[in-house]
Amino acid sequence: MKKLLFTLLFSLINIALFAGEISGKITDEKGETVMGATVMIEGTAKGARTDLDGKFTIRNVEDGKFTINISYVAYEKKTISDIIVKDGKSEFLNINLTKSSKNLKEIVVKTAAKKESINSLLIQQKNLATISDGISGEMIKKTADKTTGDVLKRVSGVTIADNKFAVIRGLADRYNLAMLNGDILPSSESDRKAFAFDIFPSALLENIVISKAATPDKPGEFAGGIIDLTTKDNLNDPFLTIQLGTGGNSISTFKPYTDGQNSKTDALGYDKTMRTLPNNFPTTEEFSKMNRTEKINASKLFENNWGLRKFNAMPLNRSFQLAGGYTKQLKKESNIGFVGALSYARNFRTHFLDRSDVEEIRSYNYLDTVHKDNVLIGTILNFAYKINDNHKIKFKNSFSINSEDQTVLRNGTNLVQEFDIISNASWFNSNQLLSNQLSGKHIITKHKLKIN
Repeated sequence: MKKLLFTLLFSLINIALFAGEISGKITDEKGETVMGATVMIEGTAKGARTDLDGKFTIRNVEDGKFTINISYVAYEKKTISDIIVKDGKSEFLNINLTKSSKNLKEIVVKTAAKKESINSLLIQQKNLATISDGISGEMIKKTADKTTGDVLKRVSGVTIADNKFAVIRGLADRYNLAMLNGDILPSSESDRKAFAFDIFPSALLENIVISKAATPDKPGEFAGGIIDLTTKDNLNDPFLTIQLGTGGNSISTFKPYTDGQNSKTDALGYDKTMRTLPNNFPTTEEFSKMNRTEKINASKLFENNWGLRKFNAMPLNRSFQLAGGYTKQLKKESNIGFVGALSYARNFRTHFLDRSDVEEIRSYNYLDTVHKDNVLIGTILNFAYKINDNHKIKFKNSFSINSEDQTVLRNGTNLVQEFDIISNASWFNSNQLLSNQLSGKHIITKHKLKIN
């Protein structure tokens, strides 16, 4: 009896875990989604219709090789073969339909699954209304890139400075505009207009589109290009990925270095206690009216923690990334899902800078040793609720911290006044960015209306 129950339970688990499915997305020649197209598995009664995003899912498919037929009014029928379902999963299909000619009889286009995915990307790029480039989520999956900054290196005409700032067509980061899900992102740097693209994990990207020419539907405050990141809001399959990394270089790692006084939370990229102004410290206006003695007394309100600390070995760089997502089918046309990620990176670097200038008024020769500790934390949590094939609601959230703790040791000579200089400086910058977006997509079928 126990063996029978165990066998039955094992069979039910197998059915639950390995009930396969075929899923994909259908677009037309212009890259617009096709809603209401019919997708059928050849030789069976199993099929599905595309929703308002042009997506479809055929469930309860056994492992094997299949052929599907796609049809929609005013479009040529398409047959895609060599679709392999293994361990309950198949490759996500990107399918393009072509409008049929009224003067011709029925046309059936036959192609293989992998060729169709590549063809879909090429057709979308060909029919874009402006000069643009980009990379799809399907291509991102095939790379080992961890961050958005790494992914952008693969787009033609784009280079990455400091592994995070985008340079498009030779124009520096200040001439480019960053957008997230269609919303303009503020600068991640406190002292210049720039955005650090290494805060977003690549696992959560649906696609990246880079527009290099102005159009009426886009902001005009750019000269190089607009980089629009679209994050995933719904899933085809649940997933969980964990990545750990470390690294170093011959100049910095395991070499002696100097650092200032740190708070307990510096390793998390922020400080709320050690570097805050004292409660009774005068305002800028009050300070400007003080005499020398009063300014000295005001400075004594600060804690005396300006000393430097020396260490024998600079540690290795380290990084961590956790990304996952889950979707649950509620009804035949309704589901709810989420995707989220947490990434953490801490990098240590040492730079040697030679600063020299010879003029009548100012002449010097300095050698600076710069020690940097950079912390980067990025989090994303997106929800999507598909009410039915005509209505969908999305709630997208992201939060990032980018901090840099820097210590400079200076040795050199002031050639005009003829004296040697030995000095040091230290500072701590922390930039935080929070983004929340609630959006919806609705189809009013009676009036053939699409509302975003």
